[in-house]
Amino acid sequence: MANKLSRIFDDSKLKEYAPIFLRYSFVVVFLYFSLAQLIQPTHWVAYVPEHVTGIASAETFVFLNAIFELICAILLALGIYPRIVALLLALHLFGITYTIGFNQTGARDFGLACATLAIAMFGRDKWCLENKWRK
Repeated sequence: MANKLSRIFDDSKLKEYAPIFLRYSFVVVFLYFSLAQLIQPTHWVAYVPEHVTGIASAETFVFLNAIFELICAILLALGIYPRIVALLLALHLFGITYTIGFNQTGARDFGLACATLAIAMFGRDKWCLENKWRK
């Protein structure tokens, strides 16, 4: 039994799959938020800062944000330019944190931004599609 547990919790295997797990966890997060914004944009317009509504309507901004997050989630899922995509998403989340302030939601988004930045720092993992054409 102890031998089985030591194989399951083999440090080298955990380290190998940790970035993959983190990347796909964030794919789920960004897919959820982008689809939620596309399905019910009126629930999200309250989060749009006023200085943005001078450029476009709040609904348009929510739609563009949802498309941005959806495209990034798909690229992240496929492992196409994960470092660049994760960096863009991290900057996006840091911007959201700055805009809404460091409250309960801001603290959550700050943590998500830091974890997304960790994906950017790691770069390609072994499941990234980009590895296929980089060989």
